[in-house]
Amino acid sequence: SEGKEILFRTYRWIVMGGSKFNDYGQSRAPRFDACIPLIIQPLLQCISGLAYPIEVKLAALDALGLIKDYYAESLVDHLDTLLGTLANLTHEDVIISEKAISTPIESLEKQTLQNQYSRVIRKLRETIEAVCFIAPDVVFERLIEIIPKLDSTKESPANYKSELALLYGHLGKQHDLSPRVIPELFKLFMDFDSVIVRGAAIKAVGTILEKRSDILPQNMVEMLIVYLTENYVYIHKSAVHTIRNLKTSNIEEAENIAFRLFILDKEYENDIYFRQEILRSLLKIGREYKELIHKFIIPLIVRQCKTGDLDTTENALNEFKFLLPLLEDKYRYIFAREVLKFWGRSGRDRFNDNEYSTRKRLILELFEFPREIIRLNIPILRDSVRSKMKEDPLDALILIYILSYFEFHLEATNLAKEIADAQPQNKRNESIIRVARTIEIAERGEWLLVLESTDEAIKAIEEAYTLEASLHADNENRGPLDFINTLTVANEIADDIT
Repeated sequence: SEGKEILFRTYRWIVMGGSKFNDYGQSRAPRFDACIPLIIQPLLQCISGLAYPIEVKLAALDALGLIKDYYAESLVDHLDTLLGTLANLTHEDVIISEKAISTPIESLEKQTLQNQYSRVIRKLRETIEAVCFIAPDVVFERLIEIIPKLDSTKESPANYKSELALLYGHLGKQHDLSPRVIPELFKLFMDFDSVIVRGAAIKAVGTILEKRSDILPQNMVEMLIVYLTENYVYIHKSAVHTIRNLKTSNIEEAENIAFRLFILDKEYENDIYFRQEILRSLLKIGREYKELIHKFIIPLIVRQCKTGDLDTTENALNEFKFLLPLLEDKYRYIFAREVLKFWGRSGRDRFNDNEYSTRKRLILELFEFPREIIRLNIPILRDSVRSKMKEDPLDALILIYILSYFEFHLEATNLAKEIADAQPQNKRNESIIRVARTIEIAERGEWLLVLESTDEAIKAIEEAYTLEASLHADNENRGPLDFINTLTVANEIADDIT
């Protein structure tokens, strides 16, 4: 293994000396270029050989990866060896999966080895994908010769067949080749003898749709929609990822897809990552149809906002935010309600700058809303303040600023007082108590001005100014005072009085 490592290091030096890198001078580069085709075969032998441990295979693939990235044309003559190596690796993977285990340690070792083999197979397939772009016709001819001979009812050939099916996705991106690829891919798309082959074919269709969203014949589109509710998990999860790239032909087709995605989300309440994938696909399919936004997208977003997982809620609200320009004001009420609830349930990131967080951007969005929407959501805001006032009073004070900005001064006064009263009376909390008191008094001054109690308003502002001046004198961190500047409030009141 150590000798192989030294050998692979030498191979990497050869690649780095070629004309793509010129690590050893431009004059020597042609010599290195001439050596590159000679090292491919030994590398592939190490990858495919049963006698070589997985570490050797991975090291060989690292060296081969450099050739794949910069000298892919050198791999075309080795296509048959690449395909044969892929067949050997998928067979070895099946042998490992069938290996009997008797202890937890053996189970862990087996799982680790399987993960390593999956990585090797993936990297080798990516190497063949590079050849697909250099010589697509050559690869296609080899695939249509090999694939029909593979028996989908047997595990090892089916696994190999599924890896080859994925290559059709990259071949189908070639405009001249796609009319020939689609019929061949359709056969695998309908291969009911193997779930893994069908799933790979669905993924290959998704790869083609990334570039040509309207290329599928109608019978494939209809089957892809059916696969969204297929019993096999691999099939319907693959279909969810693929369907987002499809260009629907009419609203009826889009509604059929949206309905199935909506139902599927309900079935995956505990799979937070897949639920986000479902929402992305639903947005891609339904966004251009306002009727589907109202009927499926908003209800799905609200459903995901109610989940216990905060990442799912944050993702759903962020997608909701981008839909707001397309929607009526009543949906802004729903958005504000869910954002305020989310703010009360979630917390600040303790390790990253919160100024640029999605959470912060969501709350800032509310400042663009009509005042009436905030008024209707004051009970929700009040609950969120109370849920945060002990755990994170600074978070709670940011919500007070929303009330101040929209001139709900009485509510802001009362909640700021609650925040100050809720803090333990000790040195550690002295600063936040003084900040909350300052905001409370400043907001009370605003409220008294609304009531035309000018003298009392001036006294309140003077008191708030004194508190803020003491904070400056102590050179303490102002926190939310960056949001609510008492001196500015005092100046506005003075202007109104005069």
